[in-house]
Amino acid sequence: MACSDNVVRAGLTPKFKDVECLLGMLQYDPRSMDDLIFPGTPRLIEGLTDETLSESLRAQIISFIPPVEDFAVDKIVIPRTVQTLELLPIASASILLFIHGSGFLQRLPCSDSASNPSEAEYLSESDSLPAKPVARVHEVIHFNRGSVVFISANVPCCVHHSLTPKSEDSDGPLLAFRAYANVEHRRPSVHLLSTETGEFLSD
Repeated sequence: MACSDNVVRAGLTPKFKDVECLLGMLQYDPRSMDDLIFPGTPRLIEGLTDETLSESLRAQIISFIPPVEDFAVDKIVIPRTVQTLELLPIASASILLFIHGSGFLQRLPCSDSASNPSEAEYLSESDSLPAKPVARVHEVIHFNRGSVVFISANVPCCVHHSLTPKSEDSDGPLLAFRAYANVEHRRPSVHLLSTETGEFLSD
């Protein structure tokens, strides 16, 4: 912008200066520091109620959504009591940055009828044995502090929190930020898995 004709200058340059125009563009309203902090909005997590866990033990997703379509950011916090966080698909590609914690990211199959043939279609391929698969391979990406992962649009995934003891990055909750285009989409949800019993705490 330094060489652009759209730059309005008021001094310290031999180029054209327009002080009145610059003063008319600026706002001099006094504000406190707290007023300048962009507020976040806590998002609803499916399968989690107030009676399930105390606030310090819950997974949290806080969205920072500015009034523009260019971007939005989610802050994702996963305490050690939550082993798995399932992120529902959104209509935008996104970038997931891990600030603290380690584990692996599991790519889940899309809920697309084209990629999931019906049982009748499987059986029609062979008259002797059904061709319907009995297993599925999931793409898994290991991550640790500082890892950056690209997630395609409309692709669900699970964040599995590593609970390995004596790891330099195992203390405290997992912290990640997810950036995406600010388009209408479904928000991430979580399915809670108890670290003591190994059973899901919600349906």
